[in-house]
Amino acid sequence: MAHLDEVHFEQPVHVGELVQLYATLAFTSRHTIEVDVVVEAEDLVTRRRRRTNTARVTYVGATPTLGLTPELKTPPAEVPQLVPRNEEEQALFEAGQARYEARKAELRLHRQDADNGLGPFDEAPLVTLVQMMMPGDCTSWKYAQAGVLMKLMDNASGCAAIKHCGGLVVTARMDAVNFVHNVLLGDIVYIHATPVFASNKSLEVAVSVEVERVSLKCMGQRLQVSRGAFSFVAIDPSTRRTLPVPPVVPKTPGQQQAWERAKARYE
Repeated sequence: MAHLDEVHFEQPVHVGELVQLYATLAFTSRHTIEVDVVVEAEDLVTRRRRRTNTARVTYVGATPTLGLTPELKTPPAEVPQLVPRNEEEQALFEAGQARYEARKAELRLHRQDADNGLGPFDEAPLVTLVQMMMPGDCTSWKYAQAGVLMKLMDNASGCAAIKHCGGLVVTARMDAVNFVHNVLLGDIVYIHATPVFASNKSLEVAVSVEVERVSLKCMGQRLQVSRGAFSFVAIDPSTRRTLPVPPVVPKTPGQQQAWERAKARYE
């Protein structure tokens, strides 16, 4: 997995419900495949079915060779190209192509920010989690599974949101989650999270993931492998209604820039 975008948690899934996932190919570039995902939950007694989640996932063609360089890079493989068969599929393909170009532009901005020392983490993050990648976290090719990393990112951002809001929060959306390098078995993973923007009822938390590669004796050298934006809603535990969220006040140029970009996503 290379990118996760527009993940919406529309309704909760209840214990005992049957969950069904539907995936549709939307776009291919030379090395990537974009897939639209819809999740539905069905009550087995009433047979009532409802949509609970949607997401857009981008994968990169990969080979079973491990990225054993300090930069964690592996060459991508070419993927079979999607050929639209009708006007509807052509429209979906063109929309996917526009998103692909937008993602490349976003990655260029992030690289420029890093080169200029800007970003939401130009001060100490509110929360940092540390975990080593174990066999149960990885595929048979010894790559860390994207789902494991996303769970850690959600945990770290959730902790940051709870600390900022001072109470219960729930994840409402994941956006702009990029996986720019591989994470391997044995890597030490650092997940940093800090709030960057708040509306009246929601909070966006920026997450950055770094690794130390123990197997290459690169202890002390860290490389950013992923980043993302997680949105939360504050909830009253007794009424389950949404609560106002304390404002986020940027203190540095990097935080101000992150605040403005998060505000644009919100609007």
